[in-house]
Amino acid sequence: WDAQSRDWDRLGDALEQPSGSDFGHAVSLSRDGSVLAVGAPGGSGSVRVFRWDASRASWSRMGVDIVGPHGTDARLGAAVSLSLDGTRLAAAAPGAGVARVFGWDRGSSSWSKMGGDSTAGAGRVLTSIALSGDGSHLAVGAPDADDGVGVVAVYRWTRTRDATGSTGSTWEAA
Repeated sequence: WDAQSRDWDRLGDALEQPSGSDFGHAVSLSRDGSVLAVGAPGGSGSVRVFRWDASRASWSRMGVDIVGPHGTDARLGAAVSLSLDGTRLAAAAPGAGVARVFGWDRGSSSWSKMGGDSTAGAGRVLTSIALSGDGSHLAVGAPDADDGVGVVAVYRWTRTRDATGSTGSTWEAA
């Protein structure tokens, strides 16, 4: 936003992907606008994440595309949500009825899946998701399911400890 001209300034060139992918179906920005997630839910679907490079005045990719299960109509990327700092990403795959959360690993410069898939219940088609600012809570929405009832489920990222004393983390119903 340019306060003097009272107009929006476009950052870099428009981002494009070949037709058929439904690239741009869903988008999410980090708090400061420096990280952008773009959903492309055609077929199995994918999400591409970009970081603004001010020195080059262009968007550069953060890691490789996050893709849905091959050979399916999962439609990963139909909805996307970034944490405020852009280091956690939630993506809905309505064809599979799940949402997945990924964390950015600075050391390996890659996205890794955090825990298992989250759902709004068996057989429900997720159409909306929201990730809390700090990326610790996930809400998934499934309106007008087969039984005519809309459902929203909320999960939180929780540390776990099994019977042997090993620790891990998982998404747990809040």
